[in-house]
Amino acid sequence: SKCFFRIGLYEPIVFRIHNDKENPIPVYKRVVAGAMSGFAGAVICNPLDILKTRIQASGGAVGNHHSYQPTAGFSLLWTITAREGFILGLWRGVTVNIFRSVLFTSAVLPCNSVLKEKSRMHPGLARDGFCSFIASCIGVFLINPVDVTRTRLYNQPVDERGRGVLYKGPVDAIIQIGRKEGVPALWKGVGAHFVRAGPHTVLSLMLIGMLQRNMRRLKQWQLGIPIDG
Repeated sequence: SKCFFRIGLYEPIVFRIHNDKENPIPVYKRVVAGAMSGFAGAVICNPLDILKTRIQASGGAVGNHHSYQPTAGFSLLWTITAREGFILGLWRGVTVNIFRSVLFTSAVLPCNSVLKEKSRMHPGLARDGFCSFIASCIGVFLINPVDVTRTRLYNQPVDERGRGVLYKGPVDAIIQIGRKEGVPALWKGVGAHFVRAGPHTVLSLMLIGMLQRNMRRLKQWQLGIPIDG
């Protein structure tokens, strides 16, 4: 999952680029760390995004340009490679996927961190849940147009050279969607998107917050330091 890289790499990168323990971490460094971890997750996991999108869209009554067995699984990666090429097939739409992942991670994780630092709420699950909920709302609103564009690019038919037939690229897709369907079409499915991504983001960040507090308390106990909240 991209979250393994996006969330897992975020804090190591933050502390790598900010080694000044005496001063607070600037927001811009958090944004840079989020962008870097989001970039890594998008590039590594793009073939799996292709796989998921093709399988989910296959067999639908509308909007489907590829037909695969619903049980194809990972063997579908070989099918896509044979038909469309390794790079063109499995990393189709990687530019928009990178932009999506960088935008989401550089918005949600720094926002969550800053909200927790500025909040007057007592450190705990309630604070983690509230801050991550606000951050996830912002993140979903920002990336929904990118998600719509990415899905169109992933699922469009291709010619004999493996090039997309309907859209030349992300910018062309956004322009065509805006012209033909209206700008609000870029926020199609935003409610369903939040129902999927919102709880996942909130629960993930709440769990991470709980683990961080427990690890800090364990370290304080080992060092003989009075344990704080």
